[in-house]
Amino acid sequence: MTIFLALAAAFLFGWIAIFTKKGLAFGNVRQSVAVTFGTDLAFLACLLVVTRPAFRISWAGLGLFVFDGMLAMVGAAILFVSVHRLGPAIAYPIKNAAPLPALLLAVLFLGEQPGLAVVAGALLTAVGVIVLSLQPVKGGIPWKVDTFISVLSAFIFALDNIIRRVALQEVDTPLVGLFVAVFVSLVCAFIWDVTGPSPTLLKIKPRAALFFGASGLCQGIGLVCLYTALQSGLVSVVVPLYNLSPLFVLLFSWLFLKGVEKITGRILAGTLSIVSGVILIGLNS
Repeated sequence: MTIFLALAAAFLFGWIAIFTKKGLAFGNVRQSVAVTFGTDLAFLACLLVVTRPAFRISWAGLGLFVFDGMLAMVGAAILFVSVHRLGPAIAYPIKNAAPLPALLLAVLFLGEQPGLAVVAGALLTAVGVIVLSLQPVKGGIPWKVDTFISVLSAFIFALDNIIRRVALQEVDTPLVGLFVAVFVSLVCAFIWDVTGPSPTLLKIKPRAALFFGASGLCQGIGLVCLYTALQSGLVSVVVPLYNLSPLFVLLFSWLFLKGVEKITGRILAGTLSIVSGVILIGLNS
């Protein structure tokens, strides 16, 4: 069951990239963030009603999950911009390199000393990001500036993962914490849209809402699968399987985004390097 849940999480997170890219053809980033988190929150609310878990959460935990939700909203917004500009086949593997900046933060601020395997994983991840960031043209291979957007999202998600890891220690069940975080993300998304130059949520097209809603549903189910797998199985089993999600993104991009997304050998090599590096870091941290 643990293996199935971990693979299901990777599979579902792969679909988020595709549905987001499809939806952005009919809508914008502000709509994508709001609808994705709104659908995610509705799904988590249904689970809370059905499972009725203990709602004990400390004030410190509440504050951490509020911060978690704010970071998640900013990270998702930047990621979706990256998906729109670069495509999911490049944006999501770089976003999945979040353990690398998390490792750098741990070394700089927590004084951690990573082992050889972790350093090797970090190097593989960095090489993968660099490979995906280079765009061959006739005059050479310049750095693709838009990649900085994806790298920024990786740093934000790395910080978010650290905050969430600490916050989960302050709550009886992850579902309660996730609900709080996603609720805050949704509120932030609404504020962003309402205070923007031209509010767009009320003008969303049905096809955009459908794709963004599917993205949010995949995110909600995927998170539940991931946390259930982590609770019921060994991290050494879950981490490698969950981190295969960029490979699902490549597969789905090749199958469903033909004519929009071109999968090259460079993209495949960069993705494999990142996935291998992240798995090494995850298994040895």
